[in-house]
Amino acid sequence: MTYNAMSPIVADAFVDSFLDGEPIDLEYFEVDDQQSDIEAQLDFVAAVKDLHRKESKKLLKRTSRFDEFEIGVTEQLDKLRSRSSDDAIFDHGFWIYLGCATIDAHSWRYSDSTGLNFKANLGLRQGQFTESLFGRLLVRMEIVKSHPELSTFVGQDFWRSHIMRTNWGRNSDLARAFTQVVVEEGLKTDDHRKMAKLIKSRNSNLLLETFDFEDSMEIVKQSLDEIRG
Repeated sequence: MTYNAMSPIVADAFVDSFLDGEPIDLEYFEVDDQQSDIEAQLDFVAAVKDLHRKESKKLLKRTSRFDEFEIGVTEQLDKLRSRSSDDAIFDHGFWIYLGCATIDAHSWRYSDSTGLNFKANLGLRQGQFTESLFGRLLVRMEIVKSHPELSTFVGQDFWRSHIMRTNWGRNSDLARAFTQVVVEEGLKTDDHRKMAKLIKSRNSNLLLETFDFEDSMEIVKQSLDEIRG
């Protein structure tokens, strides 16, 4: 079996046409066939498109619709990961194709994003893949697989700013402890941002990625006590 992979140069041309209001059928662009399982890839594309259609029609606030959409995509990423080979998962072209094949869903999710930011959200920038929709949800999926109680905790700012950009994704125990305290205490955005800064400052003399859950929880609660004075 094969899977579709797209180069950044080809994808740039495809996205530029889309943003100019002159979308070109994806089939007109050459894709590379690699050895893997194409069925998983195509099923994922179909699932994301279906989620987009369903969520965009709901009479919810935009943020709520986006949250529900991201929960659904995270679940589909779990299925994709379990059915795909490492050759595919670690091929940047595999993810570029997925982003371009679901470009309408990305345009809806990031309706206020254009140009370079939109391309980054599609995953066209390899060095910043975790900044893309599928990239950050892939990291989130790996964390919530270990800690299912976090599966419905959403918020792009929370996951992107306090999990990916702090590299806490390397330690699911720290991510879980921080998220659990934020949820249980009902902390507002300003509060958990302050906590995150305090925890991050400790990383200069502590190897936080080596902490187990109990040690992580202690660090998180100490930070909470500090911001509360």
